[in-house]
Amino acid sequence: MTIWLQYLLAFKKILQLLAYIESKQKNIFVEQEEIEQMVTILYRIARWKFFLIRNNCLKKNLLLYYFLVQYGVKNIKINIGISKENMKLAGHCWLTIQECVYLEPEESVSKYIVIYSSGV
Repeated sequence: MTIWLQYLLAFKKILQLLAYIESKQKNIFVEQEEIEQMVTILYRIARWKFFLIRNNCLKKNLLLYYFLVQYGVKNIKINIGISKENMKLAGHCWLTIQECVYLEPEESVSKYIVIYSSGV
């Protein structure tokens, strides 16, 4: 899926990619433990030295978003934000579930202004 995601990011617009991911939503029930295992595995893979999504919040969160949507997680959103510090623009991507920041501290995203958000 990571290679497919890399391809889609290269040739499709982000809105098309999100529409594709959101169209794959399933109405299945998955235990929280299974979701936590999947997240742990994806984070381990992302730490590999030459992996495609390493240290890239957009790719990592798109991949997590894809699998969480596949697992039927409800009220999940992917957010893209920007901030300006010392005359430099910075961007960040993060997930929220039921309006709570998921898998990272609230303080790490509080400085960003959401410019786009999509969810199921």
